[in-house]
Amino acid sequence: MQTPDNARAELWWTLARAFLPPRDPAMLVALQQALPDSLAALCAEIPDTGDGAPATRHLPALVSGFAGIADGHDLLVHYSQCFLAPPIRVSLNLSPYIDGTTGGPSLDALERWMAAFDVTRTAAFPEGPDHLACVLELLGVIESTDESFAADFAHALVLPGLPGLLARFDFDDDPAIRESPYQVLMETLLTSLRSAYPRVTGDTPRRPRYRQRPPGDGWRHCARCAAPIATDKELSVIETALKREGLPVEHLRFCPECRDAVRGWTKKPLSA
Repeated sequence: MQTPDNARAELWWTLARAFLPPRDPAMLVALQQALPDSLAALCAEIPDTGDGAPATRHLPALVSGFAGIADGHDLLVHYSQCFLAPPIRVSLNLSPYIDGTTGGPSLDALERWMAAFDVTRTAAFPEGPDHLACVLELLGVIESTDESFAADFAHALVLPGLPGLLARFDFDDDPAIRESPYQVLMETLLTSLRSAYPRVTGDTPRRPRYRQRPPGDGWRHCARCAAPIATDKELSVIETALKREGLPVEHLRFCPECRDAVRGWTKKPLSA
């Protein structure tokens, strides 16, 4: 039997493959038949130390969701409608959900984590390092290489972005997007991560490892929850660029989680 640590690494790699573009027609068969059994076995190896809700509860909806897709071509069309066709309904790049902008500090952090664990993207994977599949593969590498770092990585660079990503499914106008099996797959991922890496309790809250400078002088804080957002210098650059294009800057007063809540994108608290 696999150890829980090995099962966690295999679970993240399995989910990473499931979120890649399904260009191989055989991918639908794998999602319909092999994936539910694999997830059931791997999730069973993760102790339920999170919110008390096992990830396996999502599997019946996952099975029925992918069963409703006729063939590999329809699967690719559906994936494209969700993640690829402009305007993109649901972006699988995590850094904008974490930082509230593209090219933020979490992207630099991911590249440093990749370098630390000697991971590079292949030419066959043109997406950025913050693409969900890439991030999950890296989490699997960290888990299998030195699991003591896995929780820190998950809490800094995976879990903070997933609630905002999920909200994009929930509030899309198209029922096919709101009821996508990929939305169920995302719920499975989020529940699994919360069980595998539960919140740290105590007087000292967990802080992202990529914050090289302490959130003190020079930082701007969220007008809603007081969480540090970014340095004055970083936000000034963004504000200048937005104003130059005649775009609003009011949203920069809020952190990414509160920004989504203020816009009414989510029915539930956006917390990792």
